[in-house]
Amino acid sequence: MNASSNCQIITAVIDAVRMKTKQKVFIPGAFGNMGGYPVQIGYKDGCLCAWIDETDFSFLEMEQANRKSMELDGIEDVQDGTLFYTDDLIRKCRQAFGAGLPKTVAYEEIEKTAEFLIREIITGTKKI
Repeated sequence: MNASSNCQIITAVIDAVRMKTKQKVFIPGAFGNMGGYPVQIGYKDGCLCAWIDETDFSFLEMEQANRKSMELDGIEDVQDGTLFYTDDLIRKCRQAFGAGLPKTVAYEEIEKTAEFLIREIITGTKKI
């Protein structure tokens, strides 16, 4: 999914440059924001740039919708670069996979946590 999204973004940038037209894409985590956003890629004042498209919704409305939907992904909050899992997700992971998720994941622990998720949940190949 990530590769497909990146391909669409790269294609939009190339098309914007080649055809000198605006291209609209949907970018997850655009400009470091949580959730996905519609982004326009094109020229402004003679410079190629990208910006969040607020044609249909304001940035604030999109941000609020993204924040409300996080719980469906098992995320309670994100603060100062730290992700907080919901207690419900932690309980479900323990129940379904016998794996205990940490309540929080600091930015510095992303790789370690990703390895844990792959090993304990996705592949089920726990270290002995």
